[in-house]
Amino acid sequence: MEYKNDDPKVRFTVPDKPTVRQQLEYLGEATTIGGKDLFLALWRSALILIEDWECKLIPDPHKLDLEKANDLKVTEVVTWTGMRVREFVNSLNEVPKN
Repeated sequence: MEYKNDDPKVRFTVPDKPTVRQQLEYLGEATTIGGKDLFLALWRSALILIEDWECKLIPDPHKLDLEKANDLKVTEVVTWTGMRVREFVNSLNEVPKN
Protein backbone atom coordinates (compact mmCIF):
# COMPACT_ATOMS: atom_id res chain seq x y z
CA MET A 1 0.00 0.00 0.00
CA GLU A 2 1.37 3.42 -0.96
CA TYR A 3 0.68 6.75 0.73
CA LYS A 4 1.51 10.21 -0.61
CA ASN A 5 1.14 13.73 0.69
CA ASP A 6 1.99 16.90 -1.22
CA ASP A 7 2.45 19.41 1.60
CA PRO A 8 4.70 18.53 3.21
CA LYS A 9 5.91 16.15 0.52
CA VAL A 10 6.22 12.58 1.70
CA ARG A 11 5.70 9.13 0.17
CA PHE A 12 5.96 5.73 1.78
CA THR A 13 4.73 2.18 1.45
CA VAL A 14 3.64 -0.47 3.90
CA PRO A 15 3.21 -4.17 3.16
CA ASP A 16 -0.21 -5.07 1.77
CA LYS A 17 -0.34 -8.06 4.10
CA PRO A 18 1.88 -7.55 7.16
CA THR A 19 3.14 -10.74 8.74
CA VAL A 20 1.88 -11.76 12.16
CA ARG A 21 5.28 -10.73 13.54
CA GLN A 22 4.95 -7.26 12.02
CA GLN A 23 1.41 -6.93 13.35
CA LEU A 24 2.50 -7.97 16.85
CA GLU A 25 5.45 -5.57 16.79
CA TYR A 26 3.17 -2.76 15.62
CA LEU A 27 0.62 -3.49 18.35
CA GLY A 28 3.33 -3.80 20.98
CA GLU A 29 4.79 -0.42 20.08
CA ALA A 30 1.36 1.18 19.88
CA THR A 31 0.37 0.18 23.42
CA THR A 32 0.42 3.79 24.64
CA ILE A 33 -2.13 4.89 22.03
CA GLY A 34 -4.77 6.93 23.77
CA GLY A 35 -2.42 8.43 26.32
CA LYS A 36 -0.50 11.69 26.25
CA ASP A 37 2.07 10.08 23.95
CA LEU A 38 -0.49 9.20 21.26
CA PHE A 39 1.39 10.70 18.32
CA LEU A 40 4.77 9.45 19.54
CA ALA A 41 3.34 5.93 19.78
CA LEU A 42 1.77 6.17 16.33
CA TRP A 43 5.10 7.33 14.83
CA ARG A 44 7.18 4.64 16.55
CA SER A 45 4.73 1.92 15.55
CA ALA A 46 4.51 3.21 11.95
CA LEU A 47 8.28 2.86 11.62
CA ILE A 48 7.85 -0.89 12.05
CA LEU A 49 5.75 -1.19 8.89
CA ILE A 50 7.23 1.51 6.65
CA GLU A 51 9.16 -0.12 3.80
CA ASP A 52 9.90 2.53 1.19
CA TRP A 53 10.30 6.13 2.35
CA GLU A 54 10.79 9.39 0.44
CA CYS A 55 10.83 12.72 2.25
CA LYS A 56 13.37 15.55 1.98
CA LEU A 57 12.47 16.84 5.44
CA ILE A 58 13.15 13.44 7.01
CA PRO A 59 15.59 11.55 4.78
CA ASP A 60 15.77 8.54 7.13
CA PRO A 61 12.78 8.25 9.47
CA HIS A 62 14.63 5.78 11.70
CA LYS A 63 17.31 8.38 12.40
CA LEU A 64 14.97 11.30 13.14
CA ASP A 65 15.92 12.82 16.49
CA LEU A 66 12.64 14.11 17.87
CA GLU A 67 14.51 15.91 20.66
CA LYS A 68 16.54 18.03 18.22
CA ALA A 69 14.14 18.57 15.31
CA ASN A 70 12.09 21.78 15.61
CA ASP A 71 10.49 22.29 12.18
CA LEU A 72 6.68 22.30 12.28
CA LYS A 73 6.64 20.59 8.86
CA VAL A 74 8.51 17.65 10.40
CA THR A 75 5.80 17.47 13.06
CA GLU A 76 3.20 17.42 10.29
CA VAL A 77 4.98 14.55 8.50
CA VAL A 78 5.28 12.56 11.74
CA THR A 79 1.61 12.97 12.69
CA TRP A 80 0.30 12.43 9.15
CA THR A 81 2.38 9.28 8.71
CA GLY A 82 1.37 7.83 12.07
CA MET A 83 -2.31 8.40 11.36
CA ARG A 84 -2.15 6.87 7.86
CA VAL A 85 -0.44 3.71 9.14
CA ARG A 86 -2.94 3.44 11.99
CA GLU A 87 -5.81 3.68 9.47
CA PHE A 88 -4.11 1.01 7.38
CA VAL A 89 -3.71 -1.38 10.32
CA ASN A 90 -7.32 -0.79 11.36
CA SER A 91 -8.45 -1.60 7.81
CA LEU A 92 -6.85 -5.05 7.94
CA ASN A 93 -9.94 -6.32 9.78
CA GLU A 94 -12.35 -5.10 7.11
CA VAL A 95 -13.96 -7.77 4.99
CA PRO A 96 -13.82 -6.89 1.27
CA LYS A 97 -17.15 -6.42 -0.48
CA ASN A 98 -18.09 -8.93 -3.18
